[in-house]
Formats: sequence, structure tokens, C-alpha cells
Amino acid sequence: MTAKQPVELHVISDSTGETAVRLVHALEAQFPEQEFEEIRHPRVETVDDLHLALNRAKGRPAVIVYTLVHPELREAARTLCRRYKLHYCDLLGHPIEAVAKVAGVAAKMTPGARAPLDSSYFKRMAAIEFAVRSTTTAWGQDCTRPTSSSSGSRAPRRRRSRCTSAIWATRPPTSPW
Repeated sequence: MTAKQPVELHVISDSTGETAVRLVHALEAQFPEQEFEEIRHPRVETVDDLHLALNRAKGRPAVIVYTLVHPELREAARTLCRRYKLHYCDLLGHPIEAVAKVAGVAAKMTPGARAPLDSSYFKRMAAIEFAVRSTTTAWGQDCTRPTSSSSGSRAPRRRRSRCTSAIWATRPPTSPW
């Protein structure tokens, strides 16, 4: 039996590429027997940068996954992928166009833009804080309180937490909200 050749998943982005990487990991999970090589091309901001990234994939068993905000760069990626006979997936183009059409407003087209913080973010932070408080005091010890040093002259050291997730098996947490 011959070994399967790894499929190269080239992640091209005008920012860090984290959006595309999340999709790539979900994609890899659907093919557990297939080997993959993830190749990132972050901060692709010009057509020349795009040429460099796509030349690396040309003639190889590769799939191009890109998150490029600017329409000109997306069109260049599409054209070059077709020219080089590469399989490709534009993760932002169609969603941006669809939302703009439905909302009736143009997208800002800002690479690396983050969604504004909303109430769900603050609920997640409250849950994390609650979990930290619950686990650090679970065994009757305050793992966040500094211990005093033996010499008294040095700054206090933090005690390492010995709390484990086993506490959740014996005492379920109560929700702060």
C-alpha cells in the first residue's frame, strides 16, 4: 500500500490568518486519515506578495484558503489560482458581499479588524473569572494569595495552584448569572 501524500493547505491572509486557520482545523477534522501540511502566508498586502505565496503552491497537492478583505486582492487571488490550476476557497468575499447587500451599507474593508465587544464577551469573561475563583478556593486554599517569604526581605511569591478539575466531580459550580 502506498503512503498518502500530504495535502498542503495554504492559508493566505492580509492579516494574521487566524480566521482561515480555524476553518482549516475544522476541515482537517473531516479527513482523519489524511495528512495535511498547513502553510501560512500572513500579511499578504500586494499582488506581488500574492504571487510569492501562490508560486509556492503551484504544481503541488495544495488547496488555497484565503481571507483577503480588499476586492482587488481577492480578484487577483482568484485569477492567479485559476491560472496556476490551484483549488481555492475565498472565505470573506461572498459573506462580505451578502451582508452589504442585505444591510444596504458598504463594508469598511479594514484588514485585521476585530468585532466590537458586546454583552456576550463580558458574560464569557465573568464565567472565566468565576471558574478561576471556584478552582482556586476549591480545596480550602487561596491559590491567588501570595505566601510570605522565609527571609521577609524578598517580595512575596505566588503559590502554585494544586487545585484540579476533580472538584467538579464532587461539587458542581454555581453560576454567577
